[in-house]
Amino acid sequence: MSWDAGWVSVVIAVVFGVAALAMTRRYGARRGRLAIEWAVNPLVSSTTVDLDVSFQGTVVSDPHVLTVAIRNIGAIDISSRAFDAEQPLALGIDGLEGSTVRIVAVGSDNAHAAMVGAQPTVLLPPQLIKRGNRLTITVVTDGMVASLKYGDVLENVDVEVAGAASHGTADRPRPGFRTAVMAIALGAFINFQLTLLLDAALIDWTVAATVSGATFVGLLAVAITYVTRTTTRRLRR
Repeated sequence: MSWDAGWVSVVIAVVFGVAALAMTRRYGARRGRLAIEWAVNPLVSSTTVDLDVSFQGTVVSDPHVLTVAIRNIGAIDISSRAFDAEQPLALGIDGLEGSTVRIVAVGSDNAHAAMVGAQPTVLLPPQLIKRGNRLTITVVTDGMVASLKYGDVLENVDVEVAGAASHGTADRPRPGFRTAVMAIALGAFINFQLTLLLDAALIDWTVAATVSGATFVGLLAVAITYVTRTTTRRLRR
């Protein structure tokens, strides 16, 4: 077999490998995508004097309005079953360093305030979030909100947080795709070496390319299966 024939077999194997990976990503088990956006503003201007704000008889010394928008930006609906063990999505609120913040009121029918440890938290119970839908939660706080944290309880859902500051797992690396690409490169190398070995054994180059290509596809299938399972386990931790 000539070197040109060997490279042709490699190119064919890589093309089929990339196509298999693309089909897996496009038509395989889809993950949901959720975007959490938030902004906070003072309820009254800091220059206002002699103005008392109270809620249900309790004075609010430093009133702020926190607006949280939760949007389904993925290609699939997020069902209530995506909430692990039927746990609510927890949005923890932190104040500025050295200061405290408390939740005064939550302006939403499907969310409520709670204390998780020492942290004021807004809880969103398990529910269906349809593709393209937007949930808005308005929270009145006593104190300036510095960051918003979310509890990672959603299965097979990638969460992105955007705001003045954010904490969570939105920036968690997604090793599956990178590892699969490395598997394709490794498989192509193995395919090329196997083709050369078969050719050296005086096997017809067409047979050599077919056998090595089939071996590569088998290795790729094993790699994709392993990567998918590993990534799913990591994202559920």
